[in-house]
Amino acid sequence: MKKLVLILAVAVTFGMTANAWAIIPTQYGTGHDVFDAINRVIFAATGTSNYYSSNVAANSIQVMSGDSYWSDLSSVPGQGPYIAVGVSAGYSNDLSVYNAGNPALKSQVFTGHTGTQWFGSGATATSPFTEFAYSDLAGDPDFGWEMTSTPNGGTPVTWNSDPLKNNLLDGLDHMLTYDLSGIIGGKTVWVDPDGAGENEAYQYTFGDNVYMVFWEDQMNLGDKDFNDMVYLIDNVMPNVIPEPATMAMLATGLLGLFGLRRKRS
Repeated sequence: MKKLVLILAVAVTFGMTANAWAIIPTQYGTGHDVFDAINRVIFAATGTSNYYSSNVAANSIQVMSGDSYWSDLSSVPGQGPYIAVGVSAGYSNDLSVYNAGNPALKSQVFTGHTGTQWFGSGATATSPFTEFAYSDLAGDPDFGWEMTSTPNGGTPVTWNSDPLKNNLLDGLDHMLTYDLSGIIGGKTVWVDPDGAGENEAYQYTFGDNVYMVFWEDQMNLGDKDFNDMVYLIDNVMPNVIPEPATMAMLATGLLGLFGLRRKRS
C-alpha cells in the first residue's frame, strides 16, 4: 500500500503544472467556436471542409497536459512561424512570450486585438493568414505565453500559459492547446508575413509539430468559449518545465521509493 501511495505522489507531482483533463469549450453556434477555427485551418491546408462537427468532437486532439511551457525547435528561435487565425473578444487582448528561465525577459507578439474577426482564410494568396514573430529571448528555446486582457475602461489582467502563475487571480487554466500535427503536418497554407496586405503572401509548409492555441480572457473562465485569441504555432513542442519546489517534491518521492525497496530487500 505504501508503494502505491508513493507512486501516486510522484504522478501528482508531475501533473501539478497543467490540467490532466479536457476542458470542453462552450459552443454557441456563431461560426466562431473552437471547432470552427480548427476546421478553418484544416480546410486551408487540406481542402477538407467540416472536419469536426462540434467542440466535443475536436476534443480528440486536445493536449490534456504539459503545455504550460514550450520549446522552440526552429534553427533560429522566434522564426516559427507563428500564425494568427482570429479573435472573438469584447476585451482588448495582447499576446507576449517570455523566457522560461527568466520570465522578466519578454517579447510582445501582437497587441490590441478585439472584436470578432478572422485574420484571413489561409486558403488563397488574396486571403492569407497573418504571420507574427517574436524576438530571440536571449537564445533560450524554452518559453511561456502571456495574454493581457483589458476590459473597456477596466484594469488590464495578465493570464499565463502556466496555470500556477494565475493563482493570484483565479488559479485556472486560460489556455487550451490542440495538436494538428497529424492532420496538417506537411501541408501548405498561404501566409502574409506582416498582415499589411502588400501582396507579400507566400506558401508555407507546416512541419511535424503543429499546434493551435485558444485563450479565454474572462475571470473564472467567464463564458468559457476560449475563442478570445486563436493562433497556430509550428516548429515547437509543449515542454513541462518543473518548478524548483516541484523538483524537490519529485526527488523526495523517488527517494521514498528507493528506501522502501531497500527495506523490503
